[in-house]
Amino acid sequence: SDMMIEIIINKDEQWGQKLLLKLMKTIGINPIAYELNITKEESIEIYKYLQDKNETLELGTLKASRRDRNQNNNIVPLLIKRGDEEILLPEDSTPIQVNDKILLACDSNAIEDLEYIANNVYEFQYIITGKEKKLFFR
Repeated sequence: SDMMIEIIINKDEQWGQKLLLKLMKTIGINPIAYELNITKEESIEIYKYLQDKNETLELGTLKASRRDRNQNNNIVPLLIKRGDEEILLPEDSTPIQVNDKILLACDSNAIEDLEYIANNVYEFQYIITGKEKKLFFR
């Protein structure tokens, strides 16, 4: 969050107003800042997918609701910190990488979904494939 403040301090008022309008339209008047770190400890399913499958995963995928993957949660990506690189207001098509630190503005429902998606194999598989993983086969 501090890094985001340092970056936006140099932006003009018009830029800030556009961001504020986007936050209000998407989330409402009380957005919550949430940091998602793509590490084995903090987001195991995303980490495994990127490491083991050697697949790409777009940032926009993480917006999906775990109740209906065709619906998006109230999330606005603010910043990705990738090594020395800082990506301000990344596009949904931005690929996520291991060790990314992603700052998001969202609501409490979106945070709950993100935590489940990042760390629960069943929820993550549903978001990626659209198919529910079953514990028992018939």
